[in-house]
Amino acid sequence: MAKTLPEMAATDIKIDTAHVRFMKHLSAGTWGKPSTMQAAKRGRVIYSHSYDGEKDFGEIGPVRSYLPDYQMLRLRSWQAYLESDIARMAIDRFATWVIGSGLKLQSEPSKRVLEDLGINVTAIQDFSKTIESYYQLFCKSKRADYAKMKSKNKLSKKAFIESIVGGDVLIVLRFDEENSSANIELIDGGNVKSPHGGDEVSPELLQNGNRIENGVELTPKDEHAAYWVENSALQFDRIPAKGLNGVTTAFLVYGSEYRLATHRGMPLIAVVLETIKKLERYKEAAVGSAEEREKIAYFFEHGKPDDSAISTNQRNGFEQ
Repeated sequence: MAKTLPEMAATDIKIDTAHVRFMKHLSAGTWGKPSTMQAAKRGRVIYSHSYDGEKDFGEIGPVRSYLPDYQMLRLRSWQAYLESDIARMAIDRFATWVIGSGLKLQSEPSKRVLEDLGINVTAIQDFSKTIESYYQLFCKSKRADYAKMKSKNKLSKKAFIESIVGGDVLIVLRFDEENSSANIELIDGGNVKSPHGGDEVSPELLQNGNRIENGVELTPKDEHAAYWVENSALQFDRIPAKGLNGVTTAFLVYGSEYRLATHRGMPLIAVVLETIKKLERYKEAAVGSAEEREKIAYFFEHGKPDDSAISTNQRNGFEQ
């Protein structure tokens, strides 16, 4: 439909106004994206800025990129485990729920795989029961411990508590040639250190192409090659992660992990350390206040001028 002359004039005025507004902002450098240019031609304003999760400025606070201090986190967590009855009760109860009196082996070999390998599966149930019985005896024996001090069940619970409180614990599988049996050694994660202080930011480079980050020797593929442990003589021992036959003989058990690029564990209670400390201060203040109040057997309350127990004449006489 053809437009009349007044309608065409009104359209030209709108286009000119939007064009002037667009050229003004374009010369100022405030607009420049194609979508913004099109919006300017339509006479609309579009605000474009980066999004970091914060919709209202200042609501979340400054962005923080944390670099975990594993040794300090480990010490603070053990301090909370020793000083706070709340932390100790929660951790011990959690360990009881997960480990209990000990872990049980449930042998369930795949029948299809055994048949494919040509193995007779008619006696598979008897085989599973035999394996479970041997494992149960192994868990109750102190020969499972490298130091011959604890049973396998107690080692499991100790390793679990060490991992969630300290962040991680190093498990080393050894073979006792004298008794012809395997045993387990637990090494505190606090002793797994870099000989020259290598960490994620500045790893310690080795001549074989590997690097050491916080005591963990890594290959270029980020595979755990070995662990560096500080002994009682303040010397460092290199414990390979795998034996000569390629079987894993040493590994870290984590309490919780932070990021993909980190190779050490963090304490499970690291996120509530400050809250636990505040709860402890509140508990001590409440108990201390109640204790001080109970020390006062009797006390006197003096009447105020508006107290009904004091007569009007007495108040008047007092005022005179």
